[in-house]
Amino acid sequence: MFKEYQPFTFRALLIYLLEEVFQKNWKRYRKVKGQRGVSLYLTIIIMVILLAVVLGLSAILLSQLKMVKEMENSVIAFYAADTGIERILYEDKLCRQVPPCLAPCKNDSDGDGFCDGVPTNYDTGEVSLGNQATYNAKAITNGFKSVGTFKGTKRAIEITWF
Repeated sequence: MFKEYQPFTFRALLIYLLEEVFQKNWKRYRKVKGQRGVSLYLTIIIMVILLAVVLGLSAILLSQLKMVKEMENSVIAFYAADTGIERILYEDKLCRQVPPCLAPCKNDSDGDGFCDGVPTNYDTGEVSLGNQATYNAKAITNGFKSVGTFKGTKRAIEITWF
């Protein structure tokens, strides 16, 4: 212990204070001695749980972002199909006009001299739009069908009459 006759130095004072603190807290130290590293263990467990939660949330968010992007592609493909339907309806209207017909008649099935609309085997083929979308419109029995495509997503519209 600290002796009164020793010359005062900072090192001696520090040693004395540490001995006093250590002796007073020795009983508490012995009780806590078996729990050394528990806080480190708890910290690691909490960090693992937080990491799992963050990874789970990021997986959910990434799938949601992918779904939103696919919905955007779906809407563009739908409107491309709508464009195809509008085109084939317009061409059918032109073909059915009373002379002078603006489009050459290729379908006079009843022989009355008037065009009966676009022929049943009419097909526009693959038509590209300015936004990289495409459509393919064709006449089917009692109607028209158009399929729009954008970045691998396809949407179709079919109109029929009786």
